Amino acid sequence: MDQLTLNAPAKINWSLDICGRRADGYHLLSSLMQNIELADTVVIAKSDLDSCFCNQLILGNNIAVTAWRLLKQQYHLSGGLSITITKKIPVAAGLGGGSADAAAVLMGVNKLYDLGLSTEQLQQIGLNLGADLPFFVTGGLALAEGIGERIQVLEPVPCCQLLLINISRPLSTAAVYSRFNIANAGLHTDLPALLQALSKGDIDAVAAVRHNALENPACMIEPAIYTLMQRIRAWGLYPMMSGSGPTVFVPANDCEQLITVSKRLAKEYPFVTLTTTRLQGMTFAVISD
Repeated sequence: MDQLTLNAPAKINWSLDICGRRADGYHLLSSLMQNIELADTVVIAKSDLDSCFCNQLILGNNIAVTAWRLLKQQYHLSGGLSITITKKIPVAAGLGGGSADAAAVLMGVNKLYDLGLSTEQLQQIGLNLGADLPFFVTGGLALAEGIGERIQVLEPVPCCQLLLINISRPLSTAAVYSRFNIANAGLHTDLPALLQALSKGDIDAVAAVRHNALENPACMIEPAIYTLMQRIRAWGLYPMMSGSGPTVFVPANDCEQLITVSKRLAKEYPFVTLTTTRLQGMTFAVISD
């Protein structure tokens, strides 16, 4: 086996609570995360030299490349790796696109080189690259806690229609966290009630009990997020921000209503798309020798 093609799905945060802060500055989280059908495609192949091609500009370091370098050094892998990323997930959007790509490389190299690493080992390696990585190794619907290292995979819930809107002005995760004040954190998610609401497909109940502690800090930095969410609320829908933003997602049982709203917003925002939640995480779409 010399090449793998992987489907690397994005995620949304149904909830994101900040529970404290460690002495080293890392925030302690409790977040209910789920993969969605919007996905990047990552092709990795054994090569004489290391290379990476991506169809979009990636801000900062490409952690997919860092993931390969980490495995290469730690397990003394010879030769190089060609990485080709076709991105559909917006960059720096709160949807975990970079982490999904890096997880695809970790899982793909593990298979391509027959390293035999367990899920737990891959998650531990991934945590060195980002807090979302351990979730992407398992995917599906899961509760992430601590600094992202504790993953509890949960029973699937019925798929949900989603509308995604991104204002296409990337937000720095560090900048959003810097605006968060634990002393004034306010509400927290009622997780059992949220899971029950999701299992019943009750969007009204989901909106009533879920919470994203980073929503207000993100809106302080980028007021356009608040303006967008207010408009969507006026249409009788429930906008929610994913991760540290700026992507807003809108769940609904009525797909026709989402289609109508998407047509309105597509005239003003460069990224508007319809998708659904996903029952599973990463998939190996093609295996070729």
